Amino acid sequence: MKPIQKDWAASIFQVAQEFMDGELCVIKPGTPGTYDPVTDEVTGGTPDQVIIDWRAARAQHIRMPLETNDSNGWTARRRFRFQMELRENDPAITQGLVVRYRGGKDPALSALSYQVISAVNSSHAPLRTIETMTEQKPVTEDAP
Repeated sequence: MKPIQKDWAASIFQVAQEFMDGELCVIKPGTPGTYDPVTDEVTGGTPDQVIIDWRAARAQHIRMPLETNDSNGWTARRRFRFQMELRENDPAITQGLVVRYRGGKDPALSALSYQVISAVNSSHAPLRTIETMTEQKPVTEDAP
């Protein structure tokens, strides 16, 4: 049996890096402005704010989609788990933030927006794990 390495977290991160075939960024959504139909302009509001800029990551869907049918029609939501390097000075990733992803083998992943459910790890974790939910609706072209 091999002895436990002193820096086991670094060893785990090295292996995990091999599976990081895409990138993610974490965004704090801005607030919408007010549309004036007379002037055809939007006033007020705030832009989206990038909390964590593009960083190597991996994406993995979790469980079966949650499908519901109501008076508005069918809705399909799916949970995704993202993992990236956990850095010492990273800000908190809280519920309500949004993850965007690009890269990997499935281009459909980059067309979606993922709402953060949670992102809490142990005090010695080598990776940041972000649990999200998507409604599987494409985002607009001008999104970060």
